[in-house]
Amino acid sequence: MALTTVTATQLFDQVKVNAVELWHNPALGGSSQVAVQFAGATVGSSGDGKVWSDNSMGIEPAHVRASPNKMSQAAQWQSFSGNTAFLLTGPVGTIIDVDLTLRTVATSAPVATPAVVAATAGEVYYRGLDSVAIATSNLVPQAFPTR
Repeated sequence: MALTTVTATQLFDQVKVNAVELWHNPALGGSSQVAVQFAGATVGSSGDGKVWSDNSMGIEPAHVRASPNKMSQAAQWQSFSGNTAFLLTGPVGTIIDVDLTLRTVATSAPVATPAVVAATAGEVYYRGLDSVAIATSNLVPQAFPTR
């Protein structure tokens, strides 16, 4: 949420990754691979390292729906710490759906986000899945407005 034209805070305090889903359909006769791995190496967000992947031979899309192992730390509630939640593999044009459960904790202080540009105070904005500014993100959300 934008506080000023250049500052913002995160709207939610905690996140739980339920699933990550990828699709990619190459040109007819082509091949493509998509993959997801919950490989978090940081204490508190460690995954089991399992890789979910699929290949397309140009007839059906490559498709993966992956969930962190229920007994892994990656499946637990996480505070927004900037740690990598999962690794993605997919060519340009891959569709990525992330199923999350988000919570706001009344006793948690707002967490500042990286700087925003030309924002409107009070407006909710979306950043790229890689948490960088939209101008430099390779994972631009299909939601508006973005910053």
